Amino acid sequence: MEEISIANQMIWGLKIAFIGMTVVFSALVLVSLSISIFRIDFHSLCKRKKVEQDKVENKAEDTVATSPVPVVEDSISPEVIAAISAAVAVVLDGAYRIKKVHYHKSHSSAWKNQGIINIMDSHNIEVRRHH
Repeated sequence: MEEISIANQMIWGLKIAFIGMTVVFSALVLVSLSISIFRIDFHSLCKRKKVEQDKVENKAEDTVATSPVPVVEDSISPEVIAAISAAVAVVLDGAYRIKKVHYHKSHSSAWKNQGIINIMDSHNIEVRRHH
């Protein structure tokens, strides 16, 4: 076997170290560029969402103002009705009609209520939009 001199071993070690640092540095540059690109896309997406949210809020205000008055129990305050209407407008993103608002009075156990919630969650619910 041929012995490699210490000088050759040092040169070979420096070459390996240089290649390793070059690979790591290149990977970091690629990650940095990727983050910059995603940041640009993220900012434009945020601006688009803000514009869409403003449109939804304007639609919600128009819809709430033109909706017929729902049947309401006497014990429910107008502020609660306004909050429910605003929440429905935001979730449904458009025209809607609230027909009735009432308290759900239940004298059952927490176990029964959780069972009902689980059953309701398992159903596919379609949202009908009134235009």
